[in-house]
Amino acid sequence: LCPGVYFTWKELEPMFTDQNQALSPREIQRAVELGLIAGFPDKTFRPKEPVTREQVVYMLLRMWDRVNRA
Repeated sequence: LCPGVYFTWKELEPMFTDQNQALSPREIQRAVELGLIAGFPDKTFRPKEPVTREQVVYMLLRMWDRVNRA
């Protein structure tokens, strides 16, 4: 992009055993870091399964909580 400016990508340490099967593993990791998603107790994210209503509500409530704390 700019002469003399180099960017390095931090190697992704998967938080879930199936995280790299997702289309956007970095975004998944960031959402976990922000506390918006949590994954499953068996250390999977299950990116190919449909999202349930309960999961959507969980994510919306977590986002709402973050907005109200700011």
